[in-house]
Amino acid sequence: MEVIKALRPKQWIKNFIIFFAFIGNKDFNFTDFVELLNIFTGFSMVVSSTYIINDLYDKQSDQEHPTKKFRGIAANKISLNKAITISILLMVFGLLLIYFIYDQALLITLLYILISLSYTIKLKYLKYFDLGSIVSLFLIRLLLGSIVIDIYLSNSLILFVTF
Repeated sequence: MEVIKALRPKQWIKNFIIFFAFIGNKDFNFTDFVELLNIFTGFSMVVSSTYIINDLYDKQSDQEHPTKKFRGIAANKISLNKAITISILLMVFGLLLIYFIYDQALLITLLYILISLSYTIKLKYLKYFDLGSIVSLFLIRLLLGSIVIDIYLSNSLILFVTF
């Protein structure tokens, strides 16, 4: 159960942004929907991997936090080796799934990983960079979905997700 919590499945709701361009498309295409569903699955695995990395990186500070101290890694309910193994497996399988569905989506996903890890290590402590990196992670989700099914993103949709 602690491992499932460490994956933060409640946070996957943010990944539904991948479907926004599809929802706005008037031409329903079941194949596009299935591709996006698979991308969503692979991307959620990658995102969960970055959450575990964040928890490993913040373990000491999380142990002193009133609520984060109960997280599996901070509370030592998940061993360091187990957390690393799970994170690596999620990252590899998520990236492979994305690659096999649409190889160009891999670059966008790697950009997400880069920004997410930069946020974990440094950006969350820098005024304005913290917010900018979080916004960019949402926009990457939107871009990912639109690229996979080759749908143009309207300025309105980009602004909606940005704000």
